[in-house]
Amino acid sequence: MAETLWDRFLKWLGWLIDSIFDRAISTDLGRFIMYTLAIVLTIAVIMMLLKVNALKVFYSGADKGKQDYSIFHENIHEMDFEILIREATEKKQYRLATRLIFLSALKLLSDKHLIDFKAGKTNHDYVEELPKGDLKTGLNELSFYFDYAWYGNFAINESQFQKVNSTFTNWMQKVK
Repeated sequence: MAETLWDRFLKWLGWLIDSIFDRAISTDLGRFIMYTLAIVLTIAVIMMLLKVNALKVFYSGADKGKQDYSIFHENIHEMDFEILIREATEKKQYRLATRLIFLSALKLLSDKHLIDFKAGKTNHDYVEELPKGDLKTGLNELSFYFDYAWYGNFAINESQFQKVNSTFTNWMQKVK
């Protein structure tokens, strides 16, 4: 059977790649460069699959224009969460609204003296302060949504936010 043009091209391409790699890995420097490229390429593929923006580490202006809320600079006991959550929802800032819902949950638990709210404590610390049961499970779920949205930097769409809000509403009735 005669070799087609495509077969000859593939054979030539294979020869080219083989000769490049053969020459590249015949020296210590070549092996180092090839392994480094392989590692970088693997990391890049994994980050693309996970949709991680690694460049965000290198620049700080990514969140300009967003209202900056910080648990360490604000007193959650002075915040009107109903208004803040409504405003964030109306502006379709579901990521912020998710954060405000979680802070509202912490405020509610603190007001009921079920947790000891202090700046610097982790979400896990607050969950662990609660006895086993619906309150602990619900706060853990809200913490998951908050971590996913806020620290994971994932966008929250309206349907995802509705699930968060529904979870919060059901959980809140068990607290009261």
